[in-house]
Amino acid sequence: MDTRPIYTLRSLSEMLEERLRPLLYNQRYWVRTEIARLNHYLQNGHCYPEFVQKEDGRVVSTWKGTIWRGNFERINANFRAQTGQPLADNIEVLCLAEIRYTANYGLQLNIHDIDPTYTLGMMAREREEALRKLEAEGLIGRNKQLPLP
Repeated sequence: MDTRPIYTLRSLSEMLEERLRPLLYNQRYWVRTEIARLNHYLQNGHCYPEFVQKEDGRVVSTWKGTIWRGNFERINANFRAQTGQPLADNIEVLCLAEIRYTANYGLQLNIHDIDPTYTLGMMAREREEALRKLEAEGLIGRNKQLPLP
């Protein structure tokens, strides 16, 4: 007779959900991450982003997320107003999130807000870096030296 405890995938997931709930729920965290893929569904207005963290161009962590329609409309409008662009793939953001674990969907970040000033700072740093590279290569102002056709 086999006396090993045997679990179903669902029973393990539910056990994990039960144990994680008191540790994680009702706490919010500011999380710096990159939106790898936004996954915005126009039919219901909800957004299911995929987040990544990269080090030296290599993905070292991935999470799935949710932004419910009401939050997404507010967050995206504010982000667009402050940065001049909507939320999109491959943008680094600082978001206010709750960690959620459910048996059906696993571990996720439930996003409540995104700070556009963080992304503006990242955009400014990337612009400055690009300008430094162009200057180092002697390309700044080069178009002005070309004759008009």
